[in-house]
Amino acid sequence: MSKQVLAKKKATKRPKVRSAKRKAFIDKFTKNLKKWDRELEELEKKRDEKVASLKDNLNQRINNLRDKRSKLEEKVELLEDAGEGVFESLKKDIEVIWKDLKSGYKSIQKVIKK
Repeated sequence: MSKQVLAKKKATKRPKVRSAKRKAFIDKFTKNLKKWDRELEELEKKRDEKVASLKDNLNQRINNLRDKRSKLEEKVELLEDAGEGVFESLKKDIEVIWKDLKSGYKSIQKVIKK
């Protein structure tokens, strides 16, 4: 039950409790509800912290992929203008960056799909 519903119910007048047993039962669950409110708020706080942390981590990893993509583009442009003597070296660099780029992308996809 939300805080608004609880506040509304508190605002309405209740009939007087007739027995001590009934009052004790109501008091017990009123305390339990308040405790649950605090615990749920704490869970929400922890959730928000986790989400923020995860978002920061993913943003950092995506930015890293953008950097690798830029490096790959630079290497491909160099390859277009390079002579045959540099081809093998650039080719290896491009393949390594491409492999890292794909691996990083798949890793992020797995995290997002969870």
